[in-house]
Amino acid sequence: MEERQLLNVNDKTHRWVLQYVFVPIIDRALRQWMETHNTHKIRTENNRTPNMMWFQSLVQGDSQRYTSVRNIEQPPNEAVSDAIRDLQLSEDDTTYLVPRDPCPLSQHNFQQLQTTIAINRNSTSHGLDIFGDVMQFVLAHPTEL
Repeated sequence: MEERQLLNVNDKTHRWVLQYVFVPIIDRALRQWMETHNTHKIRTENNRTPNMMWFQSLVQGDSQRYTSVRNIEQPPNEAVSDAIRDLQLSEDDTTYLVPRDPCPLSQHNFQQLQTTIAINRNSTSHGLDIFGDVMQFVLAHPTEL
């Protein structure tokens, strides 16, 4: 994107559009991979899936060996909140963390962007078309001062 001069990483507006478009795309791809991975059968484990093996460890009561199970039984109190605050991140309502570059749109224009451009639509160019659409919208609707 930088080589094609579609993205200037030093520009806050460009970074905001990049995050707005690609964080949900990356999140969706990771969730799909996780679902596929956790439900695939492992031949060397008697065709059990990672989910089945994890659940079996819960049932067998050997939870102290696995950090993830210990965290379910005794969740870390404020570790996540502390990390979010220390890294100056914000947690939005879709459960992923987004670094904060200020939104270059007014509240009204941001709502219009959300209703005008579907960032979760299928893309044949790995999201570049969506990035271009959002960038054109943002540049056409400068923030009123």
